[in-house]
Amino acid sequence: MKDPIPSAVESIPIRYFLVEHASLRNQVTTLHLLDAAEVPLLRCLMTMLLMPAETGGMVPGRPPFAAAVTRLHRLPVFRKVSDDTPPRNYWVELESAPLLILMVAGALPEWIGTLAERRDIGILTQSERVLEAVNDLALRIRIP
Repeated sequence: MKDPIPSAVESIPIRYFLVEHASLRNQVTTLHLLDAAEVPLLRCLMTMLLMPAETGGMVPGRPPFAAAVTRLHRLPVFRKVSDDTPPRNYWVELESAPLLILMVAGALPEWIGTLAERRDIGILTQSERVLEAVNDLALRIRIP
C-alpha cells in the first residue's frame, strides 16, 4: 500500500528549539543537582523525544511500532536557547528552518513576537500562562 503523502513532503526536517527560562538560571532544585531552569527543559526534552524528526513521522495510518522504531533512528534535531535574544547564528537558523517548533517552559520571550511576524512557527507548552501569551500575540500580529 502506497503512503498517501509524497516522499518529498516526508523529507522536511522539523527543528525544535527548547527555550530556557533565564530568571530560573543559577537557582537550584531541592536536591541541588540541577539548576531550576533545567527541570522544565528536561520535560521539554522528554516530550521532544516522542515527537517526529521530520514530517514523514506524522503520516496517519503508519503502525505505531514502526513509527517508534523510526524515531529511535532519526532523533529530532534541537537547540537550547535562552529567553534572552538568541545569538546571531541561532537567529539565522530560527528564521530559515523549514518547520520550526519552539518548546517554551517558562514565560513567552519577547523575541518570539518578532519571529512570528517574519514566519510561521509552532509553539508547544504545558503552561497556561504561555498559552494565553501566545493567543495575545496571535491577536496582536493578526494571525488567523
